[in-house]
Amino acid sequence: MPAAGPGPSFQAPQPPTMAGATLGAANEALHPHIVAMEERKNDADRRRQLELAISEALQQEAARHEAAVKNMHRLRALRLERDQKAKRK
Repeated sequence: MPAAGPGPSFQAPQPPTMAGATLGAANEALHPHIVAMEERKNDADRRRQLELAISEALQQEAARHEAAVKNMHRLRALRLERDQKAKRK
C-alpha cells in the first residue's frame, strides 16, 4: 500500500482565481486600502483614548477645585469663629 502524502505523483492545489487573477494578486491590490483602513481605525482608537483621558482629567480637576473651594470655606468659617472668640475675651 503506497503512503499518502507528497510524492512523485502529488500536485499542490492551484490557488483559486478571480476573473483571470489569483486571489493573492487581488489581496495585494487591496492591501494598501486595508492598511489605510486599519491606520484610520487605529487613529480613531487613539483619538477616543485621548478624549477619554482628557475628559477624565477634566473631571479630576473639577473635583480638586470643588474640594479646594470647600476647604477654603471651612477655613474661613474657622477663622471667623476664632476671631469672634478672641473678641469676647
